[in-house]
Amino acid sequence: MGLRFRKSFTVSKGVEPDIGEIAQDFNFGSEGLRRIMNISEKNKTDNGFLREILSGNIEEYRGDAKAAVSEYHELMDAVTGMHRRSDERIDWNYVYNSPEPFNINALGPKALKVKEKIDGYVPSASEKIFKSRLEKKMASMKEELLKAMEADEETYNGWRSLVDLAGEVLKGNIDAYFEVINELRPLDDLLEFGVDFEFGSNSSDTMHVEYVADSAGAVPFFSLSLSKTGRLQKTNLSKSQHNELISIHIASSAIRIAKDMFALLPVEKTVVHIVDNYINELISKKERVTVLSVEFERDRLEIAEKSKITPLDILQEFRHNMKFTKSYGFRPVERI
Repeated sequence: MGLRFRKSFTVSKGVEPDIGEIAQDFNFGSEGLRRIMNISEKNKTDNGFLREILSGNIEEYRGDAKAAVSEYHELMDAVTGMHRRSDERIDWNYVYNSPEPFNINALGPKALKVKEKIDGYVPSASEKIFKSRLEKKMASMKEELLKAMEADEETYNGWRSLVDLAGEVLKGNIDAYFEVINELRPLDDLLEFGVDFEFGSNSSDTMHVEYVADSAGAVPFFSLSLSKTGRLQKTNLSKSQHNELISIHIASSAIRIAKDMFALLPVEKTVVHIVDNYINELISKKERVTVLSVEFERDRLEIAEKSKITPLDILQEFRHNMKFTKSYGFRPVERI
């Protein structure tokens, strides 16, 4: 389906996105922006054991039954609670005004430490006798000094790029917004349950996000529990139960997307469009359609999360288009 904006970029599984020329202006070195800003990685959900169960008969499963049930509940918590896993807010003004890590005209901290070791080095008795040994030792320490200087330079350049990026973000440069999203990849864990994201905008105060979900593959059609004898037992969910879980998953995903955009970018609105598979009964064919379109506002979302319990309750506080029933599931809607 896609977004129709002059500026947009897509994040897909295993594909390096093309975010435009601005990516050439920033170099965050081997550490990357997330490490430089000390933002922790989100844990991803390993549901390989569920695929193993789904691929065959339950009787053939030979793993730890108790662990399987525990992992199943962890998966369901993730599927229905994506909105609880958002990034922390970045204060771009603080970043922009952050002091340089060290005086660029002097040795950096890593190099200074090695230099002090060199200056204070006392040769051993054998090194005093055999000068070649001392020369080898000094050459090794000088090589260590060069590497430390390179590491300090990378640290300084990372800080410089971060401050420059912060300046562009504060100016409302949309390409800089894309660079932040590309570097931090805040929604990569959601790709475990979907296909791709597209980000687009024509305005510095609003970000539009399209998420192509795969609810049928993300939300199990069954529950797992332990029998009285400690064996793993699988119970199929009713259609209405499964559809209800899908609706929670979709709503939770939309809220999570908005929260991450508000955390990482100085935007006041985030418009989320979620696309999912839908059976078109007129042509008896599965197709991708928009099942939820919602416009989130920063301040209202913070208030709604404090006063509402479920993702569906939170969704009701915002202008949105969604047609859903437990008996049928989602139907296509127009985008906001």
